[in-house]
Parts: sequence; structure tokens; C-alpha cells
Amino acid sequence: MEIHHDNCGEGRPLLLWSSGDTGIAGRCIGNANASLDERCYAWASAADAWLIFPQNDGIYQQDNARCHTARSVCAWFEEHRDEFTVLPWPANSPDLNPIENLWDHLDRVVRSMDPQPRNLAQLATAMESAWLNISVNIFRNLIDSLPARLGAVRSAKGGYSGF
Repeated sequence: MEIHHDNCGEGRPLLLWSSGDTGIAGRCIGNANASLDERCYAWASAADAWLIFPQNDGIYQQDNARCHTARSVCAWFEEHRDEFTVLPWPANSPDLNPIENLWDHLDRVVRSMDPQPRNLAQLATAMESAWLNISVNIFRNLIDSLPARLGAVRSAKGGYSGF
């Protein structure tokens, strides 16, 4: 997720990466100075997968962002395919990805803060605080909504579904 907050005035995006499941809120990493590169993404993904699925029985879902589909990341996931399953994902499927709703929630929480963050460091702190205060029930509800999401996308023949 890239955030550009109007009040920060520095003209640079704040890059965030997150993960979550139905029991752990995951983590949120802000980096105002560099992009999240493929090696960092693969390492962070693996660390969370091993924490959440210590028996190697998890299914890992990600979208098709460039950092997720880079050759080095795909090779890394292939090398570790016995440790967790990576779910194949359609090329353009924002309605299926529950993290998009989570990003929207996070954005609304930060925009409602008073005072507003005034620089990237304050924005990173605000985002991290907002992330850590998201109820686990919100994660669970988003995951539980997947069957309805799939049905809505099917009904819309792959088009906009309202999720």
C-alpha cells in the first residue's frame, strides 16, 4: 500500500506491508526512505507464514503487485513450496482481496486523527498505531466474507461486485 498524506508535504509515499489471519493482527512496516524490495518481502512473508502456520499447513494469499510477482520472490516461494501453499490469484481482483478493505479502514482511522500527522515519521507512527488497534474481529469478518465475495464476483461475471 502506498499512502501519500496531503498534510505531510514531503511528496514521497509511505510504503506499508502487512499480513494477518483470523487470529493474529500481523504487523505493519512503514518505510519513508526506500521501497520494499523483493528480498525483504519474501523474508517477511516467510516469517509470518512460519509464525501463523508452524505445521506447514497454511495457504498464503497475496495479490499480483510487482513485489509479489518478481522473479526472485517466485523463485523463493518455489524453493519453500513444502512449507506453505501460495494461492494462485487472478490478475485483476481487488474485490476478492480482503486487505483492500483493511487499507480503507486504516486510511479512515488515520484521517480522523486529531491532530493530523505533519511529516512522514508522524504518519508512519500513526499508521502503525492504527494498525495495532484494529480488532481481530475485523480480520475474522473479512476472512469470513470470502464466500460472499466469490459469489458476488461470479454474479458480476468478474466485474465490480461492491466489495
